[in-house]
Amino acid sequence: SGGMSMTARSVRRLTSLLVALTVVAAACGGDDSGDDAATTEAPDESAATTTEAPDESAATTTESPPTSEAPASTTGAPTTTVELTDSFRGVTADTIKIGIPWPDWDALNAAGVANRHGSSEIAYQFFIDELNARGGILGRQIEPVYTRFDFLTTSTWETACLAVTEDDPVFLVMHGTRNDGNLCFTELHDTMVMTEKELTEARQEASGDVPWISVGSIEDATLELVVRVVAEAGLLEGRTIGIVPVADALDKGEVIASTLTELGFESITAVNDSPAGDPVASAASHGVIAERFQTEGVDLVFPISDGGQMIRNFADVGFQPFFVYDETALLQAAGVNADGIEFEAVTVGPLPDDDLWNHPDFEAECLAPFREAHPELELKAPADTDEGAGEELWVVPLRRACYHVALFDEVATAAGPDLTNESFI
Repeated sequence: SGGMSMTARSVRRLTSLLVALTVVAAACGGDDSGDDAATTEAPDESAATTTEAPDESAATTTESPPTSEAPASTTGAPTTTVELTDSFRGVTADTIKIGIPWPDWDALNAAGVANRHGSSEIAYQFFIDELNARGGILGRQIEPVYTRFDFLTTSTWETACLAVTEDDPVFLVMHGTRNDGNLCFTELHDTMVMTEKELTEARQEASGDVPWISVGSIEDATLELVVRVVAEAGLLEGRTIGIVPVADALDKGEVIASTLTELGFESITAVNDSPAGDPVASAASHGVIAERFQTEGVDLVFPISDGGQMIRNFADVGFQPFFVYDETALLQAAGVNADGIEFEAVTVGPLPDDDLWNHPDFEAECLAPFREAHPELELKAPADTDEGAGEELWVVPLRRACYHVALFDEVATAAGPDLTNESFI
């Protein structure tokens, strides 16, 4: 794609916490915990990377007269003797504005999707405060601009985008919204975005000269790896393969289909075109797909972005194929312990949330400092958190905030005092 890839080994937190993809096979039923699932390490090239937009950057910069020098740091943070200026949109001699759109979990729960994560604003603010206390970025303090969006309502993605690109313009956006909604930042407003995933080759190309920084691999590469790993494991032999993308992830379905074709496997694609957050419409769409797949003899399915609803809806009509997920989190969301549902599945993805929560490096670098700063919060392990009962799951916002702030610290410091889009290439 012409983009530049940089391993995360130089970022202390990212070094220890981002893991290579693994394959986790599980035969799951109503009483199974899945704790003894076998794991097989995937090839080395699956290690998480940070991927930026193509090198052909021609971003313009507007310089103001020098206004101040970077203050000396007493905390060991890198400093510069170069006079800092208002080097770019959202960057002054003293501050760097960072936009942080975060999900409205109340809206999701109101729509019937039990999902109560801890506050992204609290999580990001802690790690930003921690960075600022160390001297910020070469003397500049990070100034966050928060806004909310609803996962299920695309119009709120645009509203969130405009809040941090037009209403209060920022230098870079962390977290982002969803899928193509992030192109509002890069393609339409020349504003860099940093996401946990969401980056595809097509979105990178659409972003042009504006860097899109991803904590994980480009999704296309991850999806290709999923197919190749399960093929090498012999799980596709003798199978009739179905692919079920949702309407806003057709490109992912195409990546899987083309990789299967390259490896000599045929596949059948059926799109779940039901509106997001409409369980009745989703059940109807899955019912039609299940009927078609059963007629055509499909016995292995790649579900894309559908979480556990597909497994439940397929089971309701008596269709229980073997499932291949591209994320461990999606398999977990499928409800591997769902009462009355038995299914077989395999996933290729990052370290599961439960394992991450108990990982000593995550504990030391992310969880313990946050816990000490917020003793009033009840921070439970994912396995012990009941979101349906209103308990907050903290592993996701802590993971994102911890990784993103650490990565921005590393990249922005390397970019130097004259911060622009171009300096991040």
